[in-house]
Order: sequence, then C-alpha cells, then structure tokens
Amino acid sequence: MKFVKAAVLAVAAVGFVGCSHSAKKEEVAAQPPTAQEQAKSQLASDRDAYVAATQARLESMQKMAGDLRTRAAATQKPQSKKLENAADDMESFNKDIERQLADVKQAAPENWVDERRDVEKVLSRAESFYSQSVTLLK
Repeated sequence: MKFVKAAVLAVAAVGFVGCSHSAKKEEVAAQPPTAQEQAKSQLASDRDAYVAATQARLESMQKMAGDLRTRAAATQKPQSKKLENAADDMESFNKDIERQLADVKQAAPENWVDERRDVEKVLSRAESFYSQSVTLLK
C-alpha cells in the first residue's frame, strides 16, 4: 500500500511539474515583443513603405521616358535623335532603379537603409538627366 501511495504521489508530482512547464511556455509565448523585435518590425514596415513610394516614382520616370519618345517623334531630325537617345538613357536609368529596388526588397530590415542610398543616387541622377533633356527642347 505504501508503494501505491508513493507511486500515486510521484505521478501527481510529475503531472504537476509538466503542467507548470507548459504553463511557462504559454507565458513566454504571450509576452509582448521585445524592443528589438519591435524595432526590426518597424524597419521592415519602413522598408516596405519606401519600396511602394519608390515604385510610384519609378512609374512617373517611365512616363518621362515615354514623354521624351513622344516629343522625339514630333520634332525634326537632329533634335529628335537627341531626344530618342535621352529616352534610351532614361529607360536605362529606370532599369538600374528597378534592379536596386529589388535589392532593397531583399535586404534585411536592419540593412535596407544602405541599399536605399544607392537607389536615391540613381533617382537623383535620372531626374537631373530628365531636366537637362527637357531643356534641349527650348
């Protein structure tokens, strides 16, 4: 009989320990995210917002290249060739931007800001190039 009582107590103790262990797992899972996790999540959110905004800018840059092609078709030969070349260059800038934007999408949340600098440089050069190309028309 003493053996049975000891066995029952041992099983009860193991069950109690097992219950408390699973309760601890639930407590850990229910804890709010750490500051580091929140920061990483915010960086990922910022990256995604930047990608969306830059894709909108890229679409407008593609319209600029199309605008240059339209203007080239409407002008005389020497001027039209310059505008066609400018449109080709704008499309090349756009392809560079697309590639670098893909790198930003793939970058880890902690590292995307470095990739962003490269995209901003190309965007700036492309916008400046477009402004110079438009002055060819004047």
